[in-house]
Amino acid sequence: MLISLIERFQRDGENEVIPYALWAAALHRFKNDCDDGGIPDIAQIKSYLIPVPENQTFGACCDLIAGHMTYSWSEGMRNQLEDYLNLIPQLSSLEKIPADLIEDEFLARYDESNGDFPEVREYRQRFPGRPEVIQKLQSRCMNGEHIVKLRRIGCGATSIVWKAFDHRTGHMVAVKEAIADAASTGLSLFETESAITAGLDHLGIVNIFETGRGGKSLPFCVMKMGGEEVFSARIQDHHKKLEEHKKSIRKRQDWIPLLQDIIRICEAVEYAHNHHILHCDLKPGNLVCGKADQPGIIDWGMAIKTPTSGTGKHISGTPEYMAPEQVDGAVSVRSDIYSLGAILYETLTGQAPFPWTKKGIENRPEEWRDLVRSSTFQIPRKAKRHIPKQLESICLKAMAQNPKDRYQTAAGLASDLREYISPKAGKFRFRKK
Repeated sequence: MLISLIERFQRDGENEVIPYALWAAALHRFKNDCDDGGIPDIAQIKSYLIPVPENQTFGACCDLIAGHMTYSWSEGMRNQLEDYLNLIPQLSSLEKIPADLIEDEFLARYDESNGDFPEVREYRQRFPGRPEVIQKLQSRCMNGEHIVKLRRIGCGATSIVWKAFDHRTGHMVAVKEAIADAASTGLSLFETESAITAGLDHLGIVNIFETGRGGKSLPFCVMKMGGEEVFSARIQDHHKKLEEHKKSIRKRQDWIPLLQDIIRICEAVEYAHNHHILHCDLKPGNLVCGKADQPGIIDWGMAIKTPTSGTGKHISGTPEYMAPEQVDGAVSVRSDIYSLGAILYETLTGQAPFPWTKKGIENRPEEWRDLVRSSTFQIPRKAKRHIPKQLESICLKAMAQNPKDRYQTAAGLASDLREYISPKAGKFRFRKK
């Protein structure tokens, strides 16, 4: 189920959310109690239902049980559905438990520290005569049920990225699955990505080690788990914190964690360029971040091998982060550098240089190609006045309309960012060369 029923109502824009207010309040109180003072006993779950209207008790109880199981497995208590029977009359037997709640237990048991990582065959035995349950669990499985999709961690125009578990290796992996509309080209892109990244050995580059087709014949690829958070989410979290502390002074160190991530990404891009590989679609959504210091670049499906001259013809990329020359198919090392500058732009301002797609690609203006060619975007300090002038200068150099005016290497961009955040940053002098 992944999200509670009440959250689904709110997400889907239900006209009348107020009738569910007590239900939502019960879930909020339960979560706070778990976070603050430990997990309540199963018997205490009923106390959270007291204020909830009788006609909502069943749904609220299912949400509370789902939450309790998640906390339970994360703490090593390992409660299963049988432990929650008879909390309310509607849950008097396993046969009456909703399929969504059974799926919640299945997912809770994949906790990295304390899970037992069940297989679907166990649920066939526990829930005979429940084909809808097995169908729901099988929809999360790939490659003969060896790979189990657990949680969505990213989504783009052509694919969805999942955190998953591989029963053959016993490790968490990332699975990128083509969206139905892009399925016809998805497998070829994944195969291209696999072939290109196979020759790149860098901590900042996430390699593909398997491709195939899953449910509805949708192509997919399996990658090492480089992180559970896309860089775009890290950027938004940073700007949310800035908004919450508007009265505080924005100091140099506010930017250091994000800039360090960008420096590491620049180093990975420099490594790829030295091996004559252009990514051609660098953007925050194609960077993943984990607990380790090193973020990783994913989605090399549009990448190309360049001749020794370092230039080529290749129409690809995401217009919101695309270099002007890419619109006409001219790509080079400096095209990737422009996109690195666009990542820095979003880091500084909280939005893409060309923020047209908040509701989908249909929101791009008809003249988007001309706007990209002319590199028409709002200057960073006009978007957010608190942005340091030095960082704006670095960003604008990376995003210069003329490729000759940009940094000539990703290492050059990394060097200026590194100098900005160094202990001697007060003496930073932007190099115009």
